[in-house]
Amino acid sequence: MSKIPNPSFSAKLVQFEDVAHETRSFRFCISSETSPSSFSPGQFLLLCLPDDGARRAYSLASAPQELPFFELVVKHVPNGKASTFLWDSLPGKVVDFLGPLGKFGIRFPQKRQIFFATGTGIAPFRSMLHFFSSESNAPEIFLFFGVRNEEYLCFQEEFSHWESKSPKRCHITFCVSQPKLPPENYREGRVTTIASTLDASFFENAEVSLCGGYTMVKEMQQILMEKGVSPEHINRESW
Repeated sequence: MSKIPNPSFSAKLVQFEDVAHETRSFRFCISSETSPSSFSPGQFLLLCLPDDGARRAYSLASAPQELPFFELVVKHVPNGKASTFLWDSLPGKVVDFLGPLGKFGIRFPQKRQIFFATGTGIAPFRSMLHFFSSESNAPEIFLFFGVRNEEYLCFQEEFSHWESKSPKRCHITFCVSQPKLPPENYREGRVTTIASTLDASFFENAEVSLCGGYTMVKEMQQILMEKGVSPEHINRESW
């Protein structure tokens, strides 16, 4: 996972797909000569809006080996400049980016990896899962992905496929805090509530990564401290 410079570059929107309620995956192909040749799973790009030059950060949701193609997962925010810009864009639209940026990512790949994500915080973990899917010495991974209700569960079929393909190496737990239907293929409750029920031994010899809303990340840090997890083995990204 090498570090590279952070150039500005252009990329063409190839396709988009609704992956959950109010949530889309946008797939781009880099079209400029000066562009990233790689990135570290967990990093993000700055999308540069054409009208006023404003920038918005989005985690890469695909793996480095997929370049020059890359994906972003975006939730539509009412009156949000960037998400509205993307929602209004059609395939063929050329968009300017800056990056990759950020230091969020796996630092101890020899350890068991435990991921906690909420909402579009799933994006960097999808990048990591894609990256490790082609690695023969990939670590054992536990992903806890939390949303408010079922309609916000993105990539459920994809993640379940990875788990069935590598049941000893990939473990996925979907967490729904306010389900509209009886639980099916997921656990009822917030990721923080479920994390608090896990035995401290579960976190031994593990690296833990957190990505999602500020409140979740803050609560998870407290839970991990109580479980005896060293701060150096905790990665976090929040907004």
